Amino acid sequence: MSLLTDRKIKTAPIEEKSYKLRDGKGLYILIHKNGSKYWRLRYLFLGKESMVSLGTYPQMTLKEARQRKAEIKNRLKLE
Repeated sequence: MSLLTDRKIKTAPIEEKSYKLRDGKGLYILIHKNGSKYWRLRYLFLGKESMVSLGTYPQMTLKEARQRKAEIKNRLKLE
């Protein structure tokens, strides 16, 4: 799987249904039919799958979303 790029996110088409562009290891951007873009992180903790919202694009950049993903995953390892 290729990682996301800023260009891929900026040029992602708006479709009739919401869809995801995956960056890998649980991080993805959800693109809604109205054009809004939301960062999400799916993770497994104590055998239970969860999802957390990280922010909106472009207010949160790809680099910032990846950093936030790393912070959350590190915190989960400590608990």
